[in-house]
Amino acid sequence: MRHRGGSPAAGELRSDSRRGGIVVWWAILAALVGVAVAAGPAFGAAAAIYPLDEVKPGLKGYGLTVVEGTRIERFDVDVLGVVRRAGPAGDLILVKVSGAPIERTGGIAAGMSGSPVYVNGRLLGAIGFGFEFTDHSVGFVTPIGDMLQVLDRLSTEVPVRSEGAAGAATSGLPAYRRVAFARDASDARRIKLGAGRDTAVMVPVSTPLMLSGFGPRATAAIERLFAPYRLLMVPGGAGAAAGTGLAAPTGAASSDLGPAPPLQPGSALGVSLVQGDVELTAIGTVTYVDGDRFVGFGHPFLQAGAVDFFAGPAYIFRTVKAVNVPFKLGSLMTTTGVLREDRRAAVAGRTGVMPDAVQLAVTLTDRASNRSRTLKASVVRDELLTIPLVAITSLEALDRGLDRIGPGTARVIFRITGKELPDGGTYSRDNMYYSRFDVSARLLGDFLDTLQALMFNRFQDIGVRSVQLEVEVDPGRQTAAIVKAQPLAKTARPGDRVGVEVELLPYRGQRQTRILTLQIPKDALPGTVTVTVRGGSAAAFTLPPEVASLITGEAPPAGTQDEGAQGDQEQQQVPSSLDKLIEALSEREKNNQVVAEFYPGFDVQGTPDGHPTGAQDPPAASTGRMPPESQGAKGKQEKAAPREPGEPVKATLLTPWVVEGSADFDLEIVEAASPSESNGGDGAAPSQKPPAGPAGSSGT
Repeated sequence: MRHRGGSPAAGELRSDSRRGGIVVWWAILAALVGVAVAAGPAFGAAAAIYPLDEVKPGLKGYGLTVVEGTRIERFDVDVLGVVRRAGPAGDLILVKVSGAPIERTGGIAAGMSGSPVYVNGRLLGAIGFGFEFTDHSVGFVTPIGDMLQVLDRLSTEVPVRSEGAAGAATSGLPAYRRVAFARDASDARRIKLGAGRDTAVMVPVSTPLMLSGFGPRATAAIERLFAPYRLLMVPGGAGAAAGTGLAAPTGAASSDLGPAPPLQPGSALGVSLVQGDVELTAIGTVTYVDGDRFVGFGHPFLQAGAVDFFAGPAYIFRTVKAVNVPFKLGSLMTTTGVLREDRRAAVAGRTGVMPDAVQLAVTLTDRASNRSRTLKASVVRDELLTIPLVAITSLEALDRGLDRIGPGTARVIFRITGKELPDGGTYSRDNMYYSRFDVSARLLGDFLDTLQALMFNRFQDIGVRSVQLEVEVDPGRQTAAIVKAQPLAKTARPGDRVGVEVELLPYRGQRQTRILTLQIPKDALPGTVTVTVRGGSAAAFTLPPEVASLITGEAPPAGTQDEGAQGDQEQQQVPSSLDKLIEALSEREKNNQVVAEFYPGFDVQGTPDGHPTGAQDPPAASTGRMPPESQGAKGKQEKAAPREPGEPVKATLLTPWVVEGSADFDLEIVEAASPSESNGGDGAAPSQKPPAGPAGSSGT
C-alpha cells in the first residue's frame, strides 16, 4: 500500500475547513471487536445518513464498539469540525470521544476503526483514525458516503436515505483549536514542543494484526512481509478453526468463546489471511449492514482492491492501555462470510459466502525422535500473498516439528491438487536436500517455486485446491561426492550407447560405483566432446528471492519483483502451453541424481528450417507422475527425455544420497558405420528408428 505524505501542517478547525493544503501522513487503524446490544438503530433496519455538508462544530452524537467479549457498548462523540481532503478517500470529520468505554480503553484504541458514529439518530460515519503519543480521545471519522461507495461495488444501491439538517450545535467544545499532522512519533514530539496547549499533534496509528501460533522466525517473516503497510503486530488468541486447518462452517460456534453473534453495526469484524493451526487476522468494526452485505473499518486493510479474504465475527479478549496507542487483543470466532473489497474508505463483503482458499497440510517426521507432526491451515488465494503466506506457514510447521534450526538431510514429497491439472488433477514431486545450517529453509525452494509457477502461470487458472508437503528429516548427512567418471569405451559412433562408470564416495562411507548409459544421437557429427558428470540440480532451486528475504531479513536482489520474474530457468524460457510448462517442471533435475551430459555437434546446413537432420520430434506432454519413491541401494537410471535441438544429451541415475561435485572426460565420436559394417554387428545402431526402451539399463 502506498502512503500519502508531506510536510507537517496545522490549520484552524472550522466547519468549512479550508480546501487547500493539509496533507495527512496516514496509516491504518484496524481493529478488534465483538457483538451484543447497545442503543442504536434496530438491527437490519435501513440507516439514515447525516450529510457531510451539514456537519458543523458542536454537534453531539454517539458511537458503538466492543471493549471486551462480544457486547456492543455506547460512547459519546463531540464533533470538532471537518478537515478537507485529510484522508485517503477525501474529507475527514474530527471528533472527540468520551464516556465509560473510552475511560476503560484509554481513548480511541487500535481496534475501534469502523465503529459507527450517529448524530440525531443518523449515521455520520465510522471511527477511522486515532493517533499515537497524543490525546487518544481525539480522532477522525470517515464519512459514511465514502464508505457506501465501497459497499456499492458489491451490487446495487444501498437502501439509505438522506434527511434534513440536524439540530443546532451544542456548547462545551474541547479546548483544541489547531491540529498538526506529524509523520511519526518522533516528529510528533518535536512539533509538540513548539506548539501551544490548544494544538493536538497527531500521528496515525497502525492496523493491529493478530498472530496466533507463529514462532519467532515466522513472526519476524510476517513483520517483514507487512512492513510496507505499517501494521501493528499483536499476539492473538486462537479462534474456532484452530486445530482443524479448515475454515469453520458458517454459523458455527466456538466452544471456547461462546456462540458467534451475527454481524451488526458496532460488532467486531475479523478479516483473516490464514486460518487453522495458525492464524493471521486483522480485526475491525462493522459500520453498516444491508442484508447479507456489510461495510466497516473506515479505511483500507491492505488497499488490495478486489480480494477474497475470510471474514466473520470476532471476540475481544481485552483492550490494553498504552502510551503510544491503546490496542485490542482478539480473534476471529468463525468464518461466516467473505471480504470482497479493500479500498481507501472502507472494506466490504458478504455473509453466507465462503472464500476460495488453498488448503495446506505440512507433515514433518523427525527421524531423530521418530515423531511426526502435521500442521493444517487455510490460506487466502491472492497473487501477492499466497506464496509468501504458504512459505511462512510451512516454515512454522517445520520449525515446530523439528523444534530446532540446524543441519540435516530431508526427503521431500509435495502434491499440488488442482481441477485443471492432468493425471487425476495432482502434480507430485519427490526430492532430497541437505544443509549444514538450516535444512528447513533449504528444502522449501523447489516446492514454492513449483507452486508459484503452477498457480500463476500465464495460460489458465488450474484451480489449486490443496497442497500437501511431506518431509522426513534425518539429522545426519546423507551426501555422496563424485570422485571419478570414465567411459567404458573410448570411442563411439552416432546411434551407439555408451556406458559411463561413476565412482561415488558417501559421506564417511565406502566408495560406490554406479553405471549409467548415454545415447549418442544418430545425427551427431564426428569429433571430440566433453562429457560432464555431476549432481542433479546444478542450478539449485532456492527460495524465491522475495520469499528468502522474508526469512533472512536481507533485501532481495534488484529486479527480482518485476512482473514476470521467475525463480527457475525453465520458466524464463516461456513454455508455449500449460502442458509444456508441466512437462518442463516434471523434467527438472533432482538433488539425488547423477547426471551425465554433453553437447554434440550437428550439421544444420541444407535443412529448410535450420533444424538438424534427423532431429527428434518435440517431447510429448508429461503426465506429472511422481517418480518412484524407492531407489534402492544401487540406484536406478531414468528414461531420457526427448531432446529439442540445441539441448544437451543427458542421462540421469537416482541414488539414495544428495549428490555433490562433478567430473569430466572426453569422448571421441567417429564416423557412422557403413551399411555393410552395420550388418556385421560392430555395435552401431542397425536401424534409423529411435531406441524403444530407456537409453540404458539399471546400474550395477
